[in-house]
Amino acid sequence: MGLAPAALRSFTFAAGVSVANFYYVQPLLVDIGRSFGLDEAVMGLVPTLTQAGLGFGVLFLLPLGDVIDNRKLVTAAIALQALALLVMATASNRVLFFTASLLMGFTGITSYLLAPYVAHLVPAAERGRVIGLLARGAIIGILLARTVSGYIGFYIGWRAVYLLAAGAMLALLWLLRHYMKPVSRPVTAPYAQLLLSLAKLIRDEPALRRTVFIQALNFGSFNTLWLGLSLYLESPAFGFHSDTVGLFGLLGAAAAMAAPLAGRLVDRKGPRFILGFALALTVVAWVAMVFVPNLIGVVIGIVLVDLGASASDVSNRTIIFRLHPDIRTRLMAVYSIGMFFSGGILSLLTTVLWAHAGWFGVCLLGLGATSLAFLANLRAAPAAQLDFGR
Repeated sequence: MGLAPAALRSFTFAAGVSVANFYYVQPLLVDIGRSFGLDEAVMGLVPTLTQAGLGFGVLFLLPLGDVIDNRKLVTAAIALQALALLVMATASNRVLFFTASLLMGFTGITSYLLAPYVAHLVPAAERGRVIGLLARGAIIGILLARTVSGYIGFYIGWRAVYLLAAGAMLALLWLLRHYMKPVSRPVTAPYAQLLLSLAKLIRDEPALRRTVFIQALNFGSFNTLWLGLSLYLESPAFGFHSDTVGLFGLLGAAAAMAAPLAGRLVDRKGPRFILGFALALTVVAWVAMVFVPNLIGVVIGIVLVDLGASASDVSNRTIIFRLHPDIRTRLMAVYSIGMFFSGGILSLLTTVLWAHAGWFGVCLLGLGATSLAFLANLRAAPAAQLDFGR
């Protein structure tokens, strides 16, 4: 079984477009808060609700990918997410906007279905490279989302961003229905048993627990950087507007281009080695931003955090996809649940710390999360070596 280059390019593009929906908000946060009368400490509820919604969607919907044709599941998820984005674009009050944000997150499982779907179609020797390509698409989508939303939000208004996003998801639906083919699912299980099996996986797989813990902290620090950066760059310290803030996403997108290289290195050196290097990069990045709290430090931090985020995600996905090839969607569900609940919590903490301690508080939060992930990986190294070889 293989995957045509055109299909792989389409899935990489789809990973970026679908995940971008969660990150349009960051350069727009000040404008959205102004529209609905939110103060700085409460503005973090917007990304927090979206991330929490995604966590619940991953928990309750993603496991179905092991027993239901992924093409059908993607169709339903994209259609509902497009509807939620339309409601966000037209919401007349904060309650409706928050509710639609939660629904948008809940139905945002498309890119997390694509990774196990594609892993099923490619040989094991190419899996790291292919996962790297999908990771590059997703991270570039995350980062360019800020650039796109910053410009559109500044010149047209934040509502236009979500209106265009709804249209983009409908176009993506057509593309994926063209390239996704039905894949037989040998696993059959009642829905309740699927959900219970997630807890069993966490209980029985120490490698999965380690990977989820490490990635949750690292992804949380990635969210902290970009959410805190949006607030910092629009503060009196710099006085930038959303269009300029969005441009910083281009730096991160350039760094994310290294994800396929990280995938090739994972195939050659092993995921544990690359994971340790990636986490070290993110620690260095936060240290740089603590001690150099100016534009130079910010640029260094963006590049290193995004390089580390790309490489750690590729490494961690490779680790979990080795565990049980027949239930990769459920493994991805457990992995993603940890990421997005951590991302939501750290998003809220970021805005709270920003309101009380400014950029220094944001940097300490990011450094603390990343350092804990780095130390957890060091402690787990001997056991991981036994599990995975190199």
